[in-house]
Amino acid sequence: MGASSRLPCPACSAESVPLSLSNVKRRRAITCTSCGANLEVVIPGGLYVFVTLAAVVFGSMLLPTIVMSMFEKKWAMVALAVGLLFVLIFGTNAFLNRRATVQLADGRARPT
Repeated sequence: MGASSRLPCPACSAESVPLSLSNVKRRRAITCTSCGANLEVVIPGGLYVFVTLAAVVFGSMLLPTIVMSMFEKKWAMVALAVGLLFVLIFGTNAFLNRRATVQLADGRARPT
């Protein structure tokens, strides 16, 4: 899964709905680039809250490590902690994107 992936449009079945790793929201309005249908990307609410809360808790636990390592001039540890923070952020975004569904904006579920 690169910088973004695509899901099929429920109206025209074209792989035209982009899912970005840097922009993950619970509900996001989008337009199909092939047919122009108004769509909505939806991530289940409970899963979204749980994963986001877990990422915030684990990410905030890295902050003291980063600050203390900067004061002690342990630059390798700072780089490792910042790298882990990026892996945490983009990993949770990729996980949430895999659980996302696309539906028509008027609330109808996508056909299977």
